[in-house]
Amino acid sequence: MKLVSVIIPIYNSEKYLEECLNSIINQTYRNLEILLVDDGSSDSSALICDKYAQEDERITVFHVENGGVGRARNIGLENAKGDYIYFADSDDVFYKEAIESLLSGIEKTGADIAIGDYLLMDHDGTNIKDPHEMERIIGKEEYKVISEETFWKYVTNCNIIVFPQSKLYSGKIWKNNRFKEGMINEDHNALPDIMSCVKSIVCVNVKLFNYRIHNGSIMHCGVRFKSSDAVVAHIKEIEYLLSKGYISSCFELCLNAMRIMSEVKRNAVMNEQERQEFKNRYRNLCGVARKLNRMGDKKFKLRSIIFINCFPLYVCLNGIRS
Repeated sequence: MKLVSVIIPIYNSEKYLEECLNSIINQTYRNLEILLVDDGSSDSSALICDKYAQEDERITVFHVENGGVGRARNIGLENAKGDYIYFADSDDVFYKEAIESLLSGIEKTGADIAIGDYLLMDHDGTNIKDPHEMERIIGKEEYKVISEETFWKYVTNCNIIVFPQSKLYSGKIWKNNRFKEGMINEDHNALPDIMSCVKSIVCVNVKLFNYRIHNGSIMHCGVRFKSSDAVVAHIKEIEYLLSKGYISSCFELCLNAMRIMSEVKRNAVMNEQERQEFKNRYRNLCGVARKLNRMGDKKFKLRSIIFINCFPLYVCLNGIRS
């Protein structure tokens, strides 16, 4: 049996951690090594990790100083021995056949990555909703191999394309790849590096986990300077897509980056260092927008011209649309 390394970064997750860990240790696919990276938690998360490690020999715990989710995942990758890699978030709940279903998709098709679906739920596990993202990509099919170009087509409107916990990866993909540390949107930032190593992608029509929405989750974080980390990631993605000739996906990424810059400018309180870095990111995005301007339609050209030449007006217009 192939070994699957499950990497779980943990930071102050005591409220949800046991439910998450129970859902992982009870997976129908049993040949797992479970790497818990306690990222300097100040609550009882570390004690919970140690308790589970004593009860299940598949679990190894790493207690490290707080360095963010990217660094925590990288520590897991450095210590992973599995043929396949799976990332889990410590506040989500995973269906018992999640890993087995993804591995089956890989074994049937020889793909390097298997992607599955998810459900949304409130902090208390209620009000579960289905975004139907996989259905938008492959319809009702049980599983389907998709092209890299199709993968990128959905990068701005399907979370399963970006979420690390929606994928099972061949271990070779991560041999020379790591998450960028110290930034949010490290998952977006990693995509070009990952996809450059991928020959085949399979989408599997199965629900893998419930994504928990709460005040500490990314979906509920307010706009701040760090939100513009997504712009850095988008610029990297666009440059990669241009090199591959996947032009159509670039425009939505660029528009999304422009929207994020507008929201940060309008809502974030920045210190002097952040303001200077914000200006650098704005200039870099303007450079990308100019490059795409020559290939875009009238709608994109109009938006990008306003963004480049009259940013305050763009911020105002975007605020009205919001």
